[in-house]
Amino acid sequence: MLTEEKMSLEKLYFIYRGHQTFFEALAWWIARGHKLVILPGNHDLEIAWPKVHQRFKDLIYYSFQTNQKKWLAESPSKNGTDPDASPQNDQKSFLERINYHGWFYYKKGVFFAQHGAQYDNLNGTINLLNPYQTREPDPDKRKLNQAFGSLGVATFVAHMEDQFPQWESEGSYSVTLTRLLKEHPWRTARLIGANVWSFARLSWYQFRDTGGFHPNLEQQLPTRAEIQEYGQRFGIDETVVQQIYCSWDPPMFSLGWFRIAALLGLNLLGIVFWVVNLVLKAINWLFHPRGGLVLAATLLLFLLFLPGAAEFLGSLTGITDGWKNSTLNQVLNIPAAGLLIGLMLRAFWSGIADIVQQKKAAKNEKFFQLVFYHDYIFEGAKGVYNIFRANKVDPAPRYYIMGHDHHPGRKRLGYSPGYDGYDFTFFNTGSWLTSFESNSIRRLRTGGVDNEFTFLKIWGQSEIDDPFVDGALDYAAELMRWNDAANRADPQITIGTRQEEAQPVRGFWSALVVAVSLLFGFLLENFWLWSFLGLALGVTLAVIGQLHRIRHKQTMPVAEDFWQEESFAPGRTDCFSDSN
Repeated sequence: MLTEEKMSLEKLYFIYRGHQTFFEALAWWIARGHKLVILPGNHDLEIAWPKVHQRFKDLIYYSFQTNQKKWLAESPSKNGTDPDASPQNDQKSFLERINYHGWFYYKKGVFFAQHGAQYDNLNGTINLLNPYQTREPDPDKRKLNQAFGSLGVATFVAHMEDQFPQWESEGSYSVTLTRLLKEHPWRTARLIGANVWSFARLSWYQFRDTGGFHPNLEQQLPTRAEIQEYGQRFGIDETVVQQIYCSWDPPMFSLGWFRIAALLGLNLLGIVFWVVNLVLKAINWLFHPRGGLVLAATLLLFLLFLPGAAEFLGSLTGITDGWKNSTLNQVLNIPAAGLLIGLMLRAFWSGIADIVQQKKAAKNEKFFQLVFYHDYIFEGAKGVYNIFRANKVDPAPRYYIMGHDHHPGRKRLGYSPGYDGYDFTFFNTGSWLTSFESNSIRRLRTGGVDNEFTFLKIWGQSEIDDPFVDGALDYAAELMRWNDAANRADPQITIGTRQEEAQPVRGFWSALVVAVSLLFGFLLENFWLWSFLGLALGVTLAVIGQLHRIRHKQTMPVAEDFWQEESFAPGRTDCFSDSN
């Protein structure tokens, strides 16, 4: 069922009952005079409901009231600054220090922070400022415009957590599902299969009300006035805010029907791919001493499986014997089939990637990373940084903060050799529940525990002579993690890998190369050998072009003048409505 406001209020009550210590910690922090800023992400978009984030604030204040006497007994106040006796902790003053912002938070010249889910079109919502469906005129019955991936969380992930509570902390979904299918094949397969229909049904309802079938899709988009008002909160020009809002790819539910059909088709075939993955793992186990047999068996399975999948996809997308004679089918069905096959091939690759990479020398690892790796969160932060540069915002934020993908880290965006010469830095704050590439990395980063309570600490060190800001501070930032066992904050250990060093190829272009090359074979009477050669040629050209770009273009801008002139595309303009 899609979420309504009253349902979210009920959920919040149960969350409070189960996590009262968390609310007490927030209350203690605010009672000391600090502020709390709430930014929603894809997993907690329900806090966007006005009554929900107001109730959230009330529960924090209630936790303060119920613990005030205990805090006073444990730490008597001498100067009126402790949380128990400070005069600023009346209800009005307390609640004013809790602020909700639906998109980003910005401190001039210091940092720009947002969740980052909007740069993942599976987990982005159509209207981040007002994420509610407008088709229902009654506000009390209006539903939330949830992201495509959130429906998967509500159907698959929630049930997986009931059966395997630890599964999300043991790696990426593909890695963990592979392990669970090997250890509990029937139990896991039943869980996945039982929820396919629920996922497809919810996706259809959501897409029907907010996507390509909605006759007034423009009504779902934020208005120019809403974007302007949001920028005014932080003193940012409307043009800058519009460009940032339009810098991510369109969310999945705002795309055409054939993209949704492609993903739903992939979802229906998911069980087949997991079974194939199991077979590949079995081959790897049986023939591990002789790598050549592994590759030969993998290639044989590929050649046997793909034609059958193509025939099934042809029937799925409505392609018949006379499909070439139909302009409509050529325009709609062929791209849908090509994209779906491309996505299938990407999924198929995930099943054989570790087998292939295990057989390659370390010097060849970067080849695969160049083709299949894309740090979209970093690319999004770099886009925001370039927007600030292109619009000559003074002073520009020094730190660009996002999360979402559960991989903490930091990367340098650029350098300003002005009056004090500082770096512009991207910080990925990761997640409290992270994923690890291997157990060795887990031990290095967290001492062996499952959770990684990562956060970013920013502090002002000393006053500097800033021509733009009176009394400006020289800021510093460090990625930290909470060491629960030692009851202290420790520096976060980030481990550079070859994958992180590789210059990424944008995922869109990789998928396009796959889809076009396979479509090439599709048009040649299903001669899959030709499509395979087309794929190899397309990927080879993409890698050559990427290596040429890395060699001849500086990726980290270092200029004598920070505001150097450079080409800048303002991005899409179809992401907001011109109506007021």
